Amino acid sequence: MNGFLRALTVVTGHEFLDALRSRRALVVLILYTAMAVLTTNSAINVLQKVEDELSSALQLDEPAAAGTVSSSIWKSERFRRMVARAVGEDSLVNDLIGTPPIVLIYGGLAFFYTPLLVVLIASTRVSEELASGSARYALQRTSRLAWSLGKWLGQVALVGVALLVGGLGAWVVATVRMAATDGAAVIAGMLVTALRTWVFALAYVGLATGVSHCLRSPGRATAVAMLGMLALSVVSWMCELWYGSGIRELWHLARWLTPQHQRLQLWRADPGSWIPALIHLTALSVTYLSAGYAVFRRRDL
Repeated sequence: MNGFLRALTVVTGHEFLDALRSRRALVVLILYTAMAVLTTNSAINVLQKVEDELSSALQLDEPAAAGTVSSSIWKSERFRRMVARAVGEDSLVNDLIGTPPIVLIYGGLAFFYTPLLVVLIASTRVSEELASGSARYALQRTSRLAWSLGKWLGQVALVGVALLVGGLGAWVVATVRMAATDGAAVIAGMLVTALRTWVFALAYVGLATGVSHCLRSPGRATAVAMLGMLALSVVSWMCELWYGSGIRELWHLARWLTPQHQRLQLWRADPGSWIPALIHLTALSVTYLSAGYAVFRRRDL
């Protein structure tokens, strides 16, 4: 057991450090930070235009900075009732209303683009080594299970660091562009949202790494992982659309196989309430990885 854990630690560290040595980590950080900065900046532009239109329609003075009008609307009782009707859970409404608007916007965008970036980056890690033959040399010194888990854990760590840096980049943009916001609340919200996104992305790391175990071609692995990501979204949408009483309750069970089932749970303010989501998404990630490993452990290298 000690030998397995030692090998697992070595492979995980090598996966992470190899990304640093090959400058792949720099590319990953640039991609995540660029997406966070660009999407946050675009959202602020849209928000500022909406606020200008509202001020003009209501014959109010133009806001001095982006976020002034939206912050006032955010605290109104009427807006709270609108959010309650949309979400359907009073406890979750309290958590959402207590979050700065720009943090929610950043989080919504991050939940959208992070799975895509994870699939594009992680889906080639194992397939590249299978194609080049370098995996054969690593597997002479460790077991296939330790090597596979180490690859997965290395990608999990890399995605976490990338999301943290991206969250800091989004905070800088929000601070510069939105003078009316509370800087301390925004940076705390951005970092917490980066953690939320990382938990949500765990399932997609397992999906991408699992697919990568099955194919020698990096291009094919990326394509199949992308199709898998889209399939999960379609299944989740179908479950929401067709869920009902009787036999249609099976759609609720099917949704448990998708990461989207825990998306709203991650927006709760109490980190303790994330534990069920963390367990579920980690279990999904390991399940997806195990499916790929089942193919990998029987193949000739």
